[in-house]
Amino acid sequence: LALGHYHLHRVTSLDTRGVCAYSGTPEGRGMDEAGECGVLLIDTAESPIRPRFIKTARRTIHRFPVEVTADAAETERRVRDALAGIPREDIVRIELSGRIPPDAPRPNAERIVDIFGHNYFYLEVRDHTRLDIRPEQYADSLTLKGEFVRRVMAAGLSEAEQDAILQEGLAALRGEEDEV
Repeated sequence: LALGHYHLHRVTSLDTRGVCAYSGTPEGRGMDEAGECGVLLIDTAESPIRPRFIKTARRTIHRFPVEVTADAAETERRVRDALAGIPREDIVRIELSGRIPPDAPRPNAERIVDIFGHNYFYLEVRDHTRLDIRPEQYADSLTLKGEFVRRVMAAGLSEAEQDAILQEGLAALRGEEDEV
């Protein structure tokens, strides 16, 4: 059974009579179509029918999660390890994740692109890290930082909004200038 619209290549057992197959897309068109892309060649005279995948895409799209640490050099090593063996002509997205201490700098996505981007047709970095804020640490703090954290945490914001505000505010309280 040949199926369509599902954009990733997949072949699975239908029943005792055969298989169902999604050929996927011949060429990845976005980061949501990571993996090898191609077509299926099916010889209907063959019994049992065995779809054969033929790669047609000029480039393969890769998406890699990388767990960050507070140590930028360690994070860069993890990115390097994730990229090992990826052909130069391919397209890559690095998705940074994990929790970082509020006093540690956020991962520098531009630096990662500067270091590794020249090795690939296209490389981008998405920062999905979150601040590791524990409100109980600031509950009794009679400092400006404590008051700031308490107010942001009590404001009823989404986690993403809280993270963004806390990141900028804590950086400002440390005397760092950051482009918003």
